[in-house]
Amino acid sequence: AIFVRNVPQNSHIIRKYSIDKKAVYKEIIRVENILLRSMPWNPVFNITKADALLALGRYEEAKAIYERFPREGIHGLKMLKKLGY
Repeated sequence: AIFVRNVPQNSHIIRKYSIDKKAVYKEIIRVENILLRSMPWNPVFNITKADALLALGRYEEAKAIYERFPREGIHGLKMLKKLGY
């Protein structure tokens, strides 16, 4: 995956290669699930998955992960609190 800033000078690249953000987040979750099979307590893999779940609006699932890793997930927990979760 290549990420480009959404600015006018990149508009031609975005138009040509754009992928739906939901599809990207779903792919991140799939990859993290594979990685978590061998390292279920890895905080990086868990927080990455939680961030993707949050982006997809799957707040309860994201919150459950953030709460298992409160130090690493503090930003996500704060975002969820603002959303009422």
